[in-house]
Amino acid sequence: MIKDCELGLVDDADVSYYLACESDEYYIDSEERGSRRRYWMFRRYEDAEKYLLFIISQMARPGKYTDSVGYRWAQVGLNDRVSLSRPDPVNYPGRVSLRVDEEATDRGWMAESDAAAASHILVLTFEELDTLLREGIPADWFTINIVTD
Repeated sequence: MIKDCELGLVDDADVSYYLACESDEYYIDSEERGSRRRYWMFRRYEDAEKYLLFIISQMARPGKYTDSVGYRWAQVGLNDRVSLSRPDPVNYPGRVSLRVDEEATDRGWMAESDAAAASHILVLTFEELDTLLREGIPADWFTINIVTD
């Protein structure tokens, strides 16, 4: 079920994603087989929006991950403009925070395994990211069925 201040990208047969706003922070949750978990937090809506676009682009490439931008970023590693820190290594040992250009505040947190791709996403504009992610995906794949209550 989708709550107020939440956007759901629901797939009845596979994994669903939810963008939720709580206390001026933006979370992307993943739900699979009825179990919903919180994996990503962003302090800026724009960063959450870009990361959600990245997730959608990965869904458009089933079985073709090695052809994706995400795969290339994983091979390259962390973007030079981004640094990682561990805000709570005792309670969340695999979680890292990402900071761009030594900004005073980090941009959010996620699993360390997601940080390489996220580091590249954070430094791009939405338009730059959209162009990169559409490479090799047929235009007709981008059809949206919007359902409202």
